[in-house]
Amino acid sequence: MAGTADRARPARLFAYGTLMEAAVLRAVLGRLPPRRPAVLAGFRRCRLHGAPWPGLVREEGALTRGLLLERLRPGDWRRLDRYEGPDYVRCTVRVRDDRGRMLAAQVYLPAPGVKCRR
Repeated sequence: MAGTADRARPARLFAYGTLMEAAVLRAVLGRLPPRRPAVLAGFRRCRLHGAPWPGLVREEGALTRGLLLERLRPGDWRRLDRYEGPDYVRCTVRVRDDRGRMLAAQVYLPAPGVKCRR
């Protein structure tokens, strides 16, 4: 199950799959938060084993392009955690935004025991 938000965690999410789609964000959050392009280094996109949705796995030299969702509220995190479900855990990573700045963000990674297909 995904973790709960707290004040020490950034109010940003690096999205790399279905949460990059405006229609999905509106359905999950009931609004479109500010968002912009970003890149996560050291991870590559994969498909979860037995599921149609993506995950990330560590891979040296890999770059994953996605969107940085900003100004997320505590209620947003509860909705996002529920949407992602038990196959994902939320972790803090550093991403490079479209201005070249390195920023802390949360990302949903496959939970322990959840495998990615190569």
